[in-house]
Amino acid sequence: MMNLNKLKTLAAGLIEEAKKKEFDFEANRKLLTEFSQALTKTGSNMMGYEFKESGLLEALKMYLTMSPQQIDLYCQHKKAQSSGEEIKHSEEL
Repeated sequence: MMNLNKLKTLAAGLIEEAKKKEFDFEANRKLLTEFSQALTKTGSNMMGYEFKESGLLEALKMYLTMSPQQIDLYCQHKKAQSSGEEIKHSEEL
């Protein structure tokens, strides 16, 4: 069973790297290598629960499909939702 905290750290790293406006090949390579090792490591037995609960699934989706600006906006919106605040529509644009 994988350590959930390690997966959360990996998810946060993917999001932070995806937020950067300039692509850092070495940093991305390191993160993706770590991600692939977490998925394929013998004995890790990552469960679907761990994959989703760690935020890794969401982080990977953002990393692969969103621009840095979209990720910033998404993270702000998610943070506001969790704190009960609302983001004005004009701020979303």
